[in-house]
Amino acid sequence: MRCIRIPPKAPQANAFCESFIGTCKHQCLNHFVCFGLGQLAHINRIWLDYYHTQRPHQGTGNNVISADFGRTSAGPIKRQEQLGGIVAWEIFPRSFREFLDGKGIESDGPLSTNQRLTIQKAFEDYWQVGGFPGVNRLDQRQRIEADQANWNTILASIIGHHNISHPRAVIDLAHWLVDNTGSFYSISHLTDYLKSLGHRVRKSSVVDWLVAFEDAGLLFSVNIFSRSLTRISVNPRKVYCIDHAMVTSVSSGILNSDSLLENLVFNALRRVTPEIFYFTTKTKTGREGDLVALLPSVPGQERTILLIQVCASLADPRVKQSEVRSISEAMVELAVAEGTIVTWRTMKPSPWASAPSRWCRSGGFCWRWNREPKIVARLILGSCRFLKLRSPSV
Repeated sequence: MRCIRIPPKAPQANAFCESFIGTCKHQCLNHFVCFGLGQLAHINRIWLDYYHTQRPHQGTGNNVISADFGRTSAGPIKRQEQLGGIVAWEIFPRSFREFLDGKGIESDGPLSTNQRLTIQKAFEDYWQVGGFPGVNRLDQRQRIEADQANWNTILASIIGHHNISHPRAVIDLAHWLVDNTGSFYSISHLTDYLKSLGHRVRKSSVVDWLVAFEDAGLLFSVNIFSRSLTRISVNPRKVYCIDHAMVTSVSSGILNSDSLLENLVFNALRRVTPEIFYFTTKTKTGREGDLVALLPSVPGQERTILLIQVCASLADPRVKQSEVRSISEAMVELAVAEGTIVTWRTMKPSPWASAPSRWCRSGGFCWRWNREPKIVARLILGSCRFLKLRSPSV
C-alpha cells in the first residue's frame, strides 16, 4: 500500500473522506460543544455505531452497511433517541394490526365469517379511539379530553424545545393544519392566515414551525410527486396528522370521512416508508392522485411505487367513475402496473368479486386477490375495501 499525498486546499482530490467528515460534522459534531477528549470519543463512538449498523446509505442502494437487525415488511417504525435526539428512530401510535393483537383477535391466515365480523367490529372501535395507548378503555368525553391533553403537551414541548417567541401563532397554525387534514396548503396562504389573526410572522418562521411539527411526529407535510424541483416548490403541499382519532378530538369542525380515511391510510404507509407524495396528472383535467408511496428498495430490483386513491364511498356511480379515472390516468402517466382504491362500508358486492380468491397477510393488511382483466384485487380491512386496478397499457 502506498500513501499518495493530495494537493493543498484540494478536498475534491479526497472526495470520499471529505464526504464522510462532512457527514459526521453536519449530522453529529456541529450539535455539541465538547469539554474533553473523553466526551468527544463517546459521541463519535455512538454516532459511528449508528452510521454503520442502522443508517441507510445511498451508495449501497439505501441499505445498511452492517445491519444489526433483520429485514421485515411488517411491524411499527419505532423512534428511540440517542445523543439527545441527534440519532433517533420513530415511534408511531398503534396500527390496526397492533390494536387487534392487543385485543387478542386473530387476523392471520384464512378468516371465517365470524372472524371477519369480529375484525369489522374491531375496526369500528379503532376508527373511534385511534392508536394512542390508554384511551381505548375511556368513554367518548374522556377520550377526547385525553387526545386534547396529548395535543397540548406536544405543542408545549415544541414551543419550549425550539424557544419559539410566538407561541400563540404556533398554536393557531397547528389548529388550522389539523382542521384541514388531507387538504392542500402553501406557505404564503399560511402566513397570510396568521397575519389575519394579528400575528406578525414571516414566511421563514412558518417554514421552521412546519419542520418542528414534523420533527415532533405531530403533523406531516407531503409534496407533489415530481422530479422537477421547480414543480415541487411552486405546488402546494398536503398535511396529515399522526392519528386520525386525534384529528376528530382536536379539530374545531367536523371533518368528512374521506379526509379521515386518507389520514389513516397515510399513517399506515408512513410506518413503512417516509417517501410519500401526492400526484397530479398532466392532462387537461389535472386529476389528483391522493397518495404515491415509494417502498424501501430491494437490491437488484427497481423500487416499487404504490398508487393509492382514497374515497369513503363509491356508492355514487359518478364518484366511482371519477376515482377510477384519476388513478387510471396516474397509472399510465407513471407507468405503474397497478393502483389501489380504498373505500369504506358502502361498497356492495360486485360481479367481479366472485372470482376464486385466497387470503394472505401483507404489510398489516388483509389482501383478497381476485383475478380479473382490469380490477385484479380487492382488500378488506375491517370495514374497508381496497380495489386494485391494473393498467391495460403497462
